[in-house]
Order: sequence, then C-alpha cells, then structure tokens
Amino acid sequence: DIRYFTGDTLDYKEKVGISAKIIGSPDDFNIKKLTVSYQDMINLDLTAQIKDLPAFEDPSFDIKIKNLYTNVEKIKDLTIPGKEDFLEGLPEELEVIKNLNYKGISKGRYSNFNSKGELTGNFGTIELNALTKNDSLNGLNVQGNITGTELDLANTFENNDLGKLSFKQEIDFSYLKSKKIKLKTLGTVDEFTFKNFKYTEVDLYAELFDKKVDSLSVKIDQEDVKADISGNIDLIPGIPEFNIILDVDKANLKKMNLDSAEYE
Repeated sequence: DIRYFTGDTLDYKEKVGISAKIIGSPDDFNIKKLTVSYQDMINLDLTAQIKDLPAFEDPSFDIKIKNLYTNVEKIKDLTIPGKEDFLEGLPEELEVIKNLNYKGISKGRYSNFNSKGELTGNFGTIELNALTKNDSLNGLNVQGNITGTELDLANTFENNDLGKLSFKQEIDFSYLKSKKIKLKTLGTVDEFTFKNFKYTEVDLYAELFDKKVDSLSVKIDQEDVKADISGNIDLIPGIPEFNIILDVDKANLKKMNLDSAEYE
C-alpha cells in the first residue's frame, strides 16, 4: 500500500494495475511481458530487451509495443497525487479525438534509434517510420516519413464540408536545447476533399522555426484548378501575421462547389 508511505496520496483512491516478467541482470535484461492498466483510460502491453542500463549514458534497447491504448475522452479526468488540474492545459484540438491505439517497435541506442509504428483512432490510421537522434549539444532530432490513409475529417471534426485526407510527408523535426521547435516537411497530399470536391496530388512544402512558418509552398495542378500558394506566417501571440501570395491560373468554382460561375 504505497499510500501508507506517501502523505500526498492518502486520499487517492484510484488503482493502477502492473504485471511484469523480467529476466536477466541490470546490464542486460529481458522484459518478457509488461502490462500497465489504469481504469479504462490507459492500457500498455510491451516486451523489450535492454542493455547497458546501469551506465545511464547511452543504453541500447529493442522495444516492441504490442498495444498502447488511450481513452482521450476520459484522460482529461486523470489525477496525479499532489498535482491538481494535471491536464488542464490539454489542447482543445485533442477533444475531437476519442481514443488512440499505438503499436510499433523502437530499436537502437538512446542517442540513435529507429522507430516504426502505427497510430489508429476515430480519425483513421497514421504510419510513422523515423530515425531519432539525441545530442547533448543540439537536442532532439527526428527524421523520417509519415503517412496518413483516408483520414476521416468529416466525422472527426463534425464538419460535413470536409472529407477524406490521405498524405505522404518527409519530416525533419528538431527540439533544440533552446526549447525551440524546428520543422521541415516535404511531400504530397494524395487526396483531400472539401465541399465534395476532391483535390489530388497536391505538393506541400513548409519550414517552421519556433513560432514562424519561414517558408510555405502549396502547388495544385489538376483539370479544374491550378494554383500556387507561397509565403510565410508569423504565429505571434495575439494576432498572427500572414504574408501569402496566391497565384491562380485556373479555377472552376462551380465544380469546386465554391460558386455558381466558372472563372479562368
């Protein structure tokens, strides 16, 4: 009974279930099975092989997450002893996500490891294949590919103007020691439906540093619409600043369900 030894948990009535089978020595052990459950909010099931842990400098690992389930609707009610309103700052955008399931593998060393996984929710499925590097001087860097297939935006955001979304993007993400974010993404939006009009093979490129989109490029080239969008966005607190150039070569607004006339 952990509550007996820690004063700030005396009134904490929740239960966490943990079951594990671990074999080996501290510098080389095998987690045959580890399951963690907390009510119907969180469930984790994994296996792992971990080496060189006592040094804590650069341990190696081979982790297989068979399933990580999170009930996003209920996790807002999660409480931590001694910390009130633990998840009060949860972004409102996450409220449209009802649940999340993740399964995947991560293998390598803390300083350099590969991850491949699949994230599924009420929105659809997103796949990730990436290399992560931890550098004491530069911070965290993640490079790889992210793919979304027929994501259901209409039901997720409860907006009938939206439809399916499919995309393939190369990403280069860094969380710097200065606590600033740097992101570069390049790829294709294979399909995006808006007002029952399907946009296909849209080229997308963007660079973000801290709170500024330094470079943005969107190219659409199909039978009923041909347009280039470029510019930058400064996401400053209060009122963001937009500097966007829209070059429209062709747009059949009637077929795009944006207007009853056609403009070219």
